[in-house]
Amino acid sequence: MKRKVIRGGSWKDVGYYLQTGTRAYEYQYTAKSYIGFRCVIDLPAAQAKGHRK
Repeated sequence: MKRKVIRGGSWKDVGYYLQTGTRAYEYQYTAKSYIGFRCVIDLPAAQAKGHRK
């Protein structure tokens, strides 16, 4: 079976594995709920509390 490279971590990992330089592998046709693309955005404090300007 062919393998694919997995970079970075996921929601289930400790902080060390969240670096893009951290690499692991999975088998190419194996699907995992914790592998995939993630988006993160920091909201200013006023927006986070529900206030709008």
